[in-house]
Amino acid sequence: MAVVYSQRLYYLRLLVPAGALLHLGGRLILHGPNFWWDLIFYNAVVFGAGIFSWIGSERVDVDQLGARALSLAIFLWGVGSCVATWSIFRGFERISTYGDVGYVLFYPLALLGIARLLRRASRLKFAEILDSLIVGLGVSSVGAALALRPLTASILSSSTSLTFTGLLYPIADLVLFAYVAAGIKASGRHLSPRTAWLAGGIVLFALTDGLFLYQSAMASYTFGTWLDSGWLLGFAVLSESVWRPSAEIQEVSNSSLPQGLALASGMSILTAAAIWPSLFPTYALIPACATLIAAFLRMGLSLREAHRLSQEELLARTDDLTGLPNRRLFVSDLSMAVTQWNSGRAFGALMIIDLDGFKEVNDSLGHLAGDALLRGVAGRLNAKLPRDSLLARLGGDEFGVIMRSPRILEDSNEMARQLRETLITPFQVSGVKIRVDASIGIAYAPRHGNDASTLLSRADIAMYRAKRAHLGVSVWDESADELSPDRAGLAEELSQGLRRSELILHYQPIVSLVDGSVEAVEALMRWRHPRLGLLNPEHFLPLAERIGLIHDITISALTQGLQVIAEWQQVGIDTSIAVNISARDLIRIDFLDSIERALAGSGVDPSSLILEITEDVLLVDPEAAGRVINQLAKMRVRIAIDDFGTGFSSLSYLQQLPVHTLKLDRSFVAHLFDVGGAGVRASAVAKAVIDLARSLGLACIAEGVESEEGLSLLRELGCTSAQGRYLAPPMSESDCREWLATHHVMSTP
Repeated sequence: MAVVYSQRLYYLRLLVPAGALLHLGGRLILHGPNFWWDLIFYNAVVFGAGIFSWIGSERVDVDQLGARALSLAIFLWGVGSCVATWSIFRGFERISTYGDVGYVLFYPLALLGIARLLRRASRLKFAEILDSLIVGLGVSSVGAALALRPLTASILSSSTSLTFTGLLYPIADLVLFAYVAAGIKASGRHLSPRTAWLAGGIVLFALTDGLFLYQSAMASYTFGTWLDSGWLLGFAVLSESVWRPSAEIQEVSNSSLPQGLALASGMSILTAAAIWPSLFPTYALIPACATLIAAFLRMGLSLREAHRLSQEELLARTDDLTGLPNRRLFVSDLSMAVTQWNSGRAFGALMIIDLDGFKEVNDSLGHLAGDALLRGVAGRLNAKLPRDSLLARLGGDEFGVIMRSPRILEDSNEMARQLRETLITPFQVSGVKIRVDASIGIAYAPRHGNDASTLLSRADIAMYRAKRAHLGVSVWDESADELSPDRAGLAEELSQGLRRSELILHYQPIVSLVDGSVEAVEALMRWRHPRLGLLNPEHFLPLAERIGLIHDITISALTQGLQVIAEWQQVGIDTSIAVNISARDLIRIDFLDSIERALAGSGVDPSSLILEITEDVLLVDPEAAGRVINQLAKMRVRIAIDDFGTGFSSLSYLQQLPVHTLKLDRSFVAHLFDVGGAGVRASAVAKAVIDLARSLGLACIAEGVESEEGLSLLRELGCTSAQGRYLAPPMSESDCREWLATHHVMSTP
């Protein structure tokens, strides 16, 4: 459920479906129209559906305009119903026709609402709309050819008001149903709950309309029967759809069989009409022609889509910045090469190249200079490699090389040395000469692994060993891997460890420098490995990112942390919790639903949750990240920008997004007392960040406070809060609870 509503209000919405079922039960018992049952109670249920659709529009996972359009559509239908039922009871048959105005206006607003809700629930595209129209029109062409003629004759000969509206309602129902069918097709086998409820509501509504039309045309419809409850049930289901979650679409059905059958039926009817024109009325040919028009539009769209996909395929396999192959193409080629190497006919080597000191270039000269440097490095490396090798940019300042050679052991080491030497000559960037070095890790195939994943992992381990030990070049060696004799197996251990609850949280207090109170605790993940002991995040979070476990770890941190906060609050320790969020988490479709479930499961107020994101997260998909952050603000979840000043700092997003806190990166705090220019620059940056936060009305937290001198200087600079080992180290849940019980207001020197 949406956390912005009370539990009572959430369950009150169930009065609408209960009322619809109660009306149906009463209609099966009562005989003939009843003023209180069919006018007062009936229309109260209709307006109740509209009211709860409007209330549900405030949910964070709902398109607000769509939900409100659907709510207004139901209201207008209710107004029409009130006019029609009141005039029937009063005997004003002529006035009852004015109710059709409300009924007719229901359809355009309902179409708008359903279209908006489906786009949010199923990522509906124009292609899916055309596919569904082809199916809907093809089916309607068959129906028109076989059944509409006698029904229309009855309607046209009737003296009632059904002459116009009787033809309009089934056509409008067909449009609504075709649009919902598009949402179902877009969802495939992973149908979102909201799409399913929308489809159910429209089906109930359309069936009731169809039965009403048939009975009216046959002069057998009477007011005050069980049929009238069908509309109520349809509205109840439509209203409930607003409150249902919009699940992530994971798989889409691409079957073209329904479109093919529909197109064949339309063409068959047109062919038969040309041969036997007297059998088919003109209006029955309209949907058949429309089917062919929609099919031609879909064909043109498919041709354009094919061209676009070919371009996107090229772009998807190429790095935009350097023009080199990207990680996707690199892994694909590596997998094919490994298959050949495993046959024993050839040997190969995989190199991972990481630039040393690249972060400092970005920090001092900016990202444009860093990009220019990466292009220069890519050009030099590519020029040095033999033609049968493949160089790719894997991400950031990391490159990969696939080497094929009969003398792979000697050639790869020599090539690695030459690659490092080619970078020695300084690069000219923004008028500044920059000298860079590189750390290179090597894994041989098939000696060090017989699949792409293992080789990548082991070359990566070798590269980090070369960087830490300043070796320049390092070949993977099982005995030199201090963390695990089989790092590739660590991925499976991490997956199992997550299922066995081996990943636990430690908590580090964040302390106010104004009054010494504890403002919050930051949740820090640890892995209680059964063989290696307690591992810090740097040993397993990068691996989790690579194998796709980072979201599961984030959800585990949220669930554990909020449960602990709930337990602490029950014993009088009222504090908040900060949880780190990755870029992958923030742009997931189901991220907001995950936050809602975690909060609802713990019972913790949303304002007690702080989500820490880095500036780089905002660069992955700024538009999507902005939408999610704004929705989180509506839920009253607070946002903190972690490691502020180390990434691509931009004042624009601080103006546009509802950020609450800036966290001054520990690198600036650590260098506050450096001698010379480094200390002066660190103090200037720290002062600028603190003043910026104050001017924008934001809190500022300094990370990595390790000494009393650093704490005093931060207070002089105007910093409001801090965390670090000098104040309190990361602690287990029990130790932190004990610490908080005695230090909830602590004295800071």
